[in-house]
Amino acid sequence: TDDGLDYSFAYQARYGGSSAWLTNLVSSSSSRVLTQISGHLSSTIVVAAVIAVAFQAASVGSLPEPLGAAVRACALPSLPHEAVGSIIALLLAFRTGQAYDRFWEGRQLWDGVYSATRALVRLTSATARASGQAAGEGEGAAGESAALIVGLTAAYPYALKQHLRGERDVRELLEAATAASGGAPD
Repeated sequence: TDDGLDYSFAYQARYGGSSAWLTNLVSSSSSRVLTQISGHLSSTIVVAAVIAVAFQAASVGSLPEPLGAAVRACALPSLPHEAVGSIIALLLAFRTGQAYDRFWEGRQLWDGVYSATRALVRLTSATARASGQAAGEGEGAAGESAALIVGLTAAYPYALKQHLRGERDVRELLEAATAASGGAPD
């Protein structure tokens, strides 16, 4: 793909698709989200199990009558739960749509950065070539200036990425600049 990631069948089979369900299930214990919510999730499961057992025991008649009547009195109609479930489903679909829209907007903005840097490099190369031919000196000083501009332009997307992520890696910037300008890395 254009972002440098290889999307092959092996990648799909490993991380997605119907054949990777067992791998995803086994690896879910190392999920960062699951480890953060595991305490709350466990307590919710225990409370739900206790309530389910109490209602089952009350319906079968295993509990003493005053306790069974109290448990049955706590029963809620199913309509509010069904309505809330439908609302939550709509909200979840809406939030998923919003997340995709934000992703796509970021992707379009990054494509704009990519296109602008390519256009600047093409313009710099054409200008340097034209000014070198007009002066009759070939590449010379114009070529050195063009190589500097190309290197800085190539480092710009890396600098923007680091800024957005709150990172600082000067070596990555220097490697991008020297690779694009044709110089040897220091």
